[in-house]
Amino acid sequence: MTEFWQHFPAQFHQHSLASGDRIALREWQAVVTQRITPQQVGQVRYRGTWWRAASGGGTILEEGEVVYVVGRSGTTLWVEQVGS
Repeated sequence: MTEFWQHFPAQFHQHSLASGDRIALREWQAVVTQRITPQQVGQVRYRGTWWRAASGGGTILEEGEVVYVVGRSGTTLWVEQVGS
C-alpha cells in the first residue's frame, strides 16, 4: 500500500486498510461500473451509489472488478485493486 500512496498528496491518505480485518475491509469494497485507466477517471458503485473513481499506479480496472476505496477527493473516490 505504501507504493500506491506515493502517487497522491497527503490529503488523500484518509483511510488505512492495513488492519487486516477482512470484515472491515469488505465495507470499503466497490465494484467498477465504468473502466478506470491511469489517464481517465471511471466510475464505481459503492454502498448503493455511483461515484467517479480514479486509481493510482499503472493499472487498468475493468468493469465488474472489485476494488477497495482508499480515499476521497470531493466527489471522486480513489480506489485500488483487491490484492494490491
